[in-house]
Amino acid sequence: MLSQEQRAFYFDIGYLLLPEFVPGVWLQHLRAVTAAMIEESRTVTRSDEKFVLETGHSAATRRLRRLTSAVEHDAAYWEFAATRARWSRLFKLIQQSLIVRRFASFGKSLTTRQKSVNIIHQISG
Repeated sequence: MLSQEQRAFYFDIGYLLLPEFVPGVWLQHLRAVTAAMIEESRTVTRSDEKFVLETGHSAATRRLRRLTSAVEHDAAYWEFAATRARWSRLFKLIQQSLIVRRFASFGKSLTTRQKSVNIIHQISG
């Protein structure tokens, strides 16, 4: 369950920081896989189906903008994204703790689902 302070922060700022939501072992693994991808990008001289590069990218000066479709390039990304227990835990937090609320600045109500997408985006971001 989210605390009242976390809920207020979410409604005021628009995202949540959930320490330890992703276990440290997973973070280490995903960082290692990502580091390997970044290292691999040194061999690429222009954007392709895997890497989107910024101007000035080289082996010496990596300027990698994005790894496209990460889940297609390493099974670790898919395994992380597909772990149902993690996301059901998040949605349970949302269902138990967040209230559909009217935001005057947008002039419309945001549904719990829309908020869920925003939280996931911020976490995985």
